Amino acid sequence: MPCVFPVLALKIMALSRAPSRKRKTIKRALIHTILGIWSGFALIIFGLCIAKYAGESLGWGMQFQNMGFLVAMVFIIAVFIIILPYLNLDRLYRYTLTISTKWLNYGIGFLTVLLATPCTGPYMATSIGFALTGTYTDLIIILSALALGLSSPYILILSLKKPEDLFPQAGDWLYIVQLLMNLLLYSTLFWLTFLIWRQTNWQTPMILLISLLFFMLSFKFYLVLMEHITNIIDEEFSETILAKIKKIFSGIILIVFALLLALNINQAQKAYTAKQQTNASESLKNINKELIMKKLSEGKSILLEIKADWCLTCQYNQALILTDLNLENWRNNYNLELISIDWSTFNEDVLAFMEKYGRKGLPFYVLFTPILRDGIVLPELFSADDLTAMLINAPLK
Repeated sequence: MPCVFPVLALKIMALSRAPSRKRKTIKRALIHTILGIWSGFALIIFGLCIAKYAGESLGWGMQFQNMGFLVAMVFIIAVFIIILPYLNLDRLYRYTLTISTKWLNYGIGFLTVLLATPCTGPYMATSIGFALTGTYTDLIIILSALALGLSSPYILILSLKKPEDLFPQAGDWLYIVQLLMNLLLYSTLFWLTFLIWRQTNWQTPMILLISLLFFMLSFKFYLVLMEHITNIIDEEFSETILAKIKKIFSGIILIVFALLLALNINQAQKAYTAKQQTNASESLKNINKELIMKKLSEGKSILLEIKADWCLTCQYNQALILTDLNLENWRNNYNLELISIDWSTFNEDVLAFMEKYGRKGLPFYVLFTPILRDGIVLPELFSADDLTAMLINAPLK
């Protein structure tokens, strides 16, 4: 799934520069990355506990319906794309005096959590659903276990006596790594922009891409300028002047970043709200229980699907499992109808429905038959043969 792309890129970024590092520095970098991961999960746990205390409905991966989050991630990933050639972070720190190795490693761990959480949905749906519907203790324990799982590779490397021996020597392979990370990060930008487009309109991603191009060019010019200034000024003679120049230009680029970010978040949020209001009157946004009962009384079976544009597992199942050919076969041979509910925009009633079955994330499938009127929850990932077998056996239960 695309949410894996930035996670892989960030992990590679965290480790690919290790060959040029001393043992002590490698371990320090690993510790900062681990702290970033645990801080990210601590923030999620704190936010969910506050929302739970306030009586809010909780869902997993819902940040991908938040325009502020999506736009911010687009700009942050753009920053990582620009600094990618500076795999030696000492060089980056020397030129800018604004990004330290410690905080960049911490940021890598933190961003990994924010971008990786939706990927856990299809495989951890039962556990996550239990955590979100359970007690505060359940929530803390289960999400802490996820944090431990995500940070375990770094913890294992940290436990080695000579972690530097684990990495290959620096060489041309780093350029291949850089190309791979560029591909993954650009793929992530495309995916996030696609999600914004599906939830807003075509103008919003166009404005975003123009703003992003301007920022990336500005940030690249900033880094090149800082490198040039650092190389031509005698550090012993002009150290104070050099530091002031860097601070001025760093402040300018931060202001540009903040203004473009605020502009695009505001634009995306307005477009999102407008589309949400437009879609409010459309059908198939809510679950019609009366319609389901009526069809069951007619001897039909119902497959209820709850999906969203940002759910890549949903798209996978639709493309390979819930195809027109399979649906026609199930309709003709097993009298099955598909009811698809779009949850691309948040709907508390739909979330409450899923909660009755102990689930809080997507994709969500329930099979109703004339005998199984209460429905039975299907796995998030299933095959056409799995559903066929259930249709054959369901009436016998």
